[in-house]
Amino acid sequence: MYNKKAISDVISTVLIILLVVAAIAIIGAIVLNTVNKGATGVNSAVSCQSLDIKPTRCSLAGVASTFAVAQRGASGSDIQVNSVTFLFTKSDGTTTQLSTSSSINAVGSTVTGNQSGAFTSVATFENVTLSDGSNTVCPASTPVSCS
Repeated sequence: MYNKKAISDVISTVLIILLVVAAIAIIGAIVLNTVNKGATGVNSAVSCQSLDIKPTRCSLAGVASTFAVAQRGASGSDIQVNSVTFLFTKSDGTTTQLSTSSSINAVGSTVTGNQSGAFTSVATFENVTLSDGSNTVCPASTPVSCS
């Protein structure tokens, strides 16, 4: 007669359950990793939004140079500012960046930037250390017109 060998129903059920549990664990790890990355991005965006550093003045010194001042306001005091970068824009839309390593961590402190050329506006963006110790670059501020 025939010699039939087969997996019993109990063993096949246990194997299917183990495969399902493994699949759930893998999918769960991927989803949690994605959610955690998104939460970090939201944290840095909220922190940058609370950081009150903006250009307060932009003055033309003839056609040779442009002088800009940025000041720190009262909010976002738990964020350490590592550097402030001035983003000077000309009337044709070209931009020039000027990075400063000046500390602007105290409320009311200012940082200045001098750039060769006649620019129409200036904005700032900052490299900061957040309260969780991570570093990020904040988006550019609203530009201020130069006069």
